[in-house]
Parts: sequence; structure tokens; C-alpha cells
Amino acid sequence: MAIVWDPRPSNAGRLLAIIAAFSLVLSAVVFWLATRQDVGLGMFFGLLIGAGALSLGGAVAVAALGYFTLRYSLEPDALVITWLDREERIPYGRIDGILGGGRLGPLHVRGLDLPGYRVGASRSRALGLIRIYATSGRPDDIILVLTDTTSYALTPSSIEEFRQQLILSAEASNPEREAARQAIRPGVQAVPRDAVMLGSAVLSIVLVALMVAWIMARFASLPDLMPIHFDAMAHPDFVAPKADVFRFPGVGGAILVINAVICAAIYTTERGAARLLAISTIVIELVTLVAVVRVVS
Repeated sequence: MAIVWDPRPSNAGRLLAIIAAFSLVLSAVVFWLATRQDVGLGMFFGLLIGAGALSLGGAVAVAALGYFTLRYSLEPDALVITWLDREERIPYGRIDGILGGGRLGPLHVRGLDLPGYRVGASRSRALGLIRIYATSGRPDDIILVLTDTTSYALTPSSIEEFRQQLILSAEASNPEREAARQAIRPGVQAVPRDAVMLGSAVLSIVLVALMVAWIMARFASLPDLMPIHFDAMAHPDFVAPKADVFRFPGVGGAILVINAVICAAIYTTERGAARLLAISTIVIELVTLVAVVRVVS
């Protein structure tokens, strides 16, 4: 039976939740104001600002969720650290030592490095690679778990009780049973650190934004009825109100969202397939942008 330890509490989680809520409310207000404008570049830039606030609110909300999901579990044969859907399993047989946080010294954390909330990786000349899952930067609040390849900086709610229980769990374990298990499950938060995935997402978003900007910049001069589909001989075979041209970025945005969800779902098990799908999304958005330019020009 696993013994689950919460991290030492801090104000970081609540503060991030407040910032996320404020950003999301702000985005809703900006979207509402933008839709009150005539269709044009003014509306476009308003929607762009709203989308930026929405993205910021979503990112901060994910960080806040990570704070509230951070746990250290002492399972029968391994120490398991969970954060969002990331999981690090450290078999007790790999643990070489347990030290106090005074051995750390100043650290440059690659990842989240906020007061009361540090999740990421760092390097120390004495300890090598250090993975940090902490809610405090004070050395007295940190316990270091050392393995042959990696050290882990943790901040359980009660260091001494956690240390004692960790030692007892290690002594009572059967390390051989955990030898073949995967040590790390990266989780979807690894996706933004992948240059291919991040670059594909940014480029796809830019292409969708260009579709919207192109339509809005020319919307006032478009005829009330216009062809939006052509046959194989380039003759128009479907005429619709000019507002229907927004179907193009709508479809492009829907494809982007659906593919992003699929990529996030399969990334940890099928990284190559996820990258291929992300790149194919760029091609789809580019083809759609060309269609918008041809129809609206």
C-alpha cells in the first residue's frame, strides 16, 4: 500500500490560480469588446489580444494544476513522484543516499522557477543532474534523494518523518522486482520542450491568424455574395454570403485543435507519429491559407 506525501504548502498555487482566473476573465472581456467592432483589422487585433490573454491564462492554469497535483508516494518497491501526468519512479535499490538541502547551493532551474514553486532540472558540480520537485527554496525544507545517475530535490511536508518512512520502505522492499520498470513517464508537459512540436504549433497558429487577418482586411470591399468553391475547371459552383469565407479559418482552427489533442495523447508512446501529425498540420493550414488568398483577393 502506497504512502502519499503532500509537498510543503506555499502561496504559489493560490497565486497562480488567481492570475489564471484574471487572465481568463480578461480574455472574455477583450473578446466581447472585439466582437462589438466592425469586421476589419481593429476586430482582428482585438481578437489577437484576447487570444493572447486566453493562452496566458491557460498556461498559468496548467502550472497551478501542477502545483496542486505534486505528490511523493512511497510505494512497496519505489519512490514515485507525480506532477500533472508526469511520473518518475525511483526503485529503492537505486537510491544511494539521502541528504539535506544544504548540499545544493545556488541553482539555475531549467523549468518553472517561482517563489514557492520549483519544478525542473539543474546541474551541480558535486551532485550532477538534479531533478527538482519542490515548493520551497529554503535548504532546510529540502531533502535530496541520490541515485547513481540523478539526484532529486523534494520538499515533503515533514522532512524527518518522510526520511524515516523512506528508509523503512527501502529496507522492506524487494528491489529486484522493480529493476525492469520504466523510470520516467514524461507526460504531455514534455511536448512544448520538443522543438519540432513547438515550432509546428506556433507556425500553424500563425497561419490561421494570417487567414483571419487577410479576410478582415478585405471584408468591407467584398461583394455581399461571392463564390467560395470552384470545380475542376476553376468555375465557381458554390456562391454564399461573404461572411461564409470565415469557414476557412474556422476549419483550419478546428483541425489545429483536433490534431493538437491527438498529438498530446500519443506523444509519450508514439513520438514520431506525433511529430509527423504536427508537421502535416502545417501543410493543411498552408493549403487553406492559399485557398483564402485565392477566394478573397
